[in-house]
Amino acid sequence: MEVAGALSIFQRSQSLYNVRYTKYLGDGDSKAFTSIVENKVYGDHCSVEKLECIGHVMKRMGTRLRRLKTKMRGQKLSDGKPLCGRNRLTEAEIDRLQAYYGLPIRRNLSSVKDMQQAIWAIFLHKLSTDEKPQHGFCPSDSDTWCKFKKKQNCLGRLIITKIVYLWMLWRPCDLFLGI
Repeated sequence: MEVAGALSIFQRSQSLYNVRYTKYLGDGDSKAFTSIVENKVYGDHCSVEKLECIGHVMKRMGTRLRRLKTKMRGQKLSDGKPLCGRNRLTEAEIDRLQAYYGLPIRRNLSSVKDMQQAIWAIFLHKLSTDEKPQHGFCPSDSDTWCKFKKKQNCLGRLIITKIVYLWMLWRPCDLFLGI
């Protein structure tokens, strides 16, 4: 049904509206785009480019993680613990990973290399521990999702704020004692 509908829309676009659709925004798992390309709706001289919806990419990531979680239920990993459970792959963690996965895609549309590096940053960030922090690829801008980098960024401001506060707090005592 979806394939026939998309094909019909593209085929009648020239006769009804005198336009050619050059971009196709789909959900990624449909055969509609393949059908449009194979049928050469506008002939050989005009091609249709496929665009990916970032929301659907995020959704597929979450779906695959949930499927993996279901498949691995009851099995132990190399550390002797299951994949799911406390401090492991939970529904909340999958939702966070989905959101984190969408951010580098949205922020790095012009560079696949930067996008790939930002996605790896998520993976390494999640592997990070207090003993072995792995935040080298995490973004260091002001709106970063990495709490480690956030603390690093505002540590200097925090120390200065505390010094000023303590100075203001104890200065009146010094003045009073000096009278």
